[in-house]
Amino acid sequence: MTEIQTLRARLQSLTKLGSALALMSWDEEVNLPERAHEYRGEVNAQLSSELHERITSDELTSLVNKLADPEVFNSLTDDEKVIVRETKRDIDQAKKLPTEFVERMARLTTKAFSAWVEARKKSDFKIYEPVLGEILKMKIEEARLLGYKDSPYDALLDEFEPDMTVQKIDAVFKPLAASLAELIGSVRGSVPSLPARQYPLDKQVILNQKIAAALGYDLHTGRIDISPHPFTISLHPTDVRITTRYDSNDFWGALGSTIHETGHALYEQGLPASEHGTPLGEAGSLGIHESQSRTWENFVGRSRPFTSFLYPQLAEHFGAQKFSEEELYLWLNRVQPNPIRVESDEVTYNLHIIIRYELEKDLIEGNLAVADLPAAWNAKVKLYLGLDIKNDAEGVLQDVHWSHGAFGYFPTYTLGNLYAAQLFATARKALPTMDEDFAKGKFKGLLGWQRENIHRHGRRYHADELIERVTGEKLSSEYLLEHLAAKVKLNY
Repeated sequence: MTEIQTLRARLQSLTKLGSALALMSWDEEVNLPERAHEYRGEVNAQLSSELHERITSDELTSLVNKLADPEVFNSLTDDEKVIVRETKRDIDQAKKLPTEFVERMARLTTKAFSAWVEARKKSDFKIYEPVLGEILKMKIEEARLLGYKDSPYDALLDEFEPDMTVQKIDAVFKPLAASLAELIGSVRGSVPSLPARQYPLDKQVILNQKIAAALGYDLHTGRIDISPHPFTISLHPTDVRITTRYDSNDFWGALGSTIHETGHALYEQGLPASEHGTPLGEAGSLGIHESQSRTWENFVGRSRPFTSFLYPQLAEHFGAQKFSEEELYLWLNRVQPNPIRVESDEVTYNLHIIIRYELEKDLIEGNLAVADLPAAWNAKVKLYLGLDIKNDAEGVLQDVHWSHGAFGYFPTYTLGNLYAAQLFATARKALPTMDEDFAKGKFKGLLGWQRENIHRHGRRYHADELIERVTGEKLSSEYLLEHLAAKVKLNY
């Protein structure tokens, strides 16, 4: 066995342990009994520390360093170079974090998730505040261990979106916020609504499965469950699971999140299974991942052709509707500020992300105390969205991300929107019958385009390189703003 073959084998062995941890994470959010979190935290901590020790072992480090030596590296194939380059990057970053730190974080985030669920249920931030304070201290420590040049937040951003920094984010987000405020200010007329009615949950489950399968989600290698916050988790391209949450008064709350998570799942199912465990079998970045979910949720799911496909499905599953197809389309594309991020419209959604970005950056940089977070949250929502927050569940407790220690994750949502707009514009040029296909419930063309241009590459390219390679241009906000401006025109 050659050294590169040995590396592949080691990585694919390690990822089996990672898949076990992922399965436990899925179980924690879907099935775990209320009083089981403490022990689960201990199990997660032990497995996380074992995985970290194996990744940072002298044996694996020596093997990768030998392959990364210029003389050896230059003799490798292009695929092999990607594996060595990205694995070395991962190991170099992992070695900065002591095993004890990784173990402590795994234990703490399990505890935090349980506290978040209880706090959200009771709408009481005080229940969550102590453990969130502990997580914040650890994330600040993590930034210090990883190292940074300007802001400690840069170190955390880089974990989700390689090479991303506060300086780069600000250069995009500040003008974007101004443009969005201008767009929102131009909205005129009454907000469209649909007649109130009940949508039985058992029928919603069937509809969601049918739509996800139509988009290309393979339910033989996936499943849809219920959790407090929708998510996608991948154990292997043959085992990719998603969750949603249901409301009997609103079919789109569940369906919209299911379509979003299906976009994530399609990416994971489309990664090359033969490379599972190596960087070639992993997503390019969280921003690229979000581009796939936002493409399906917004550019497809809220489009006029998709509405034509969806409308008869609603009649089939829930009986005749007291609204027209056009009224459904206008309702799906209404611009109306909402305090809940996952229920917000496309135009105001990015303001939700900017709010979270500014808050968590202030937390990490020491400019905001955890105790002051609810008031700071409410003030920013009032500033950006003009809304008054009624309670903690509607405000600071609505997202699960901080309980997982995912500081630096939120910006990838807006980056994903920017990527999605530019990629979708390129796909449209390559697929001239796209709209006609969507109206007929045919989505293989777009999925095939994604498979060829994005999914199969794994981590071969960082996000900025992939965007330029696929679209022929550097990242631009013009595509997203043009798309959102068209939505605003529907609300005149």
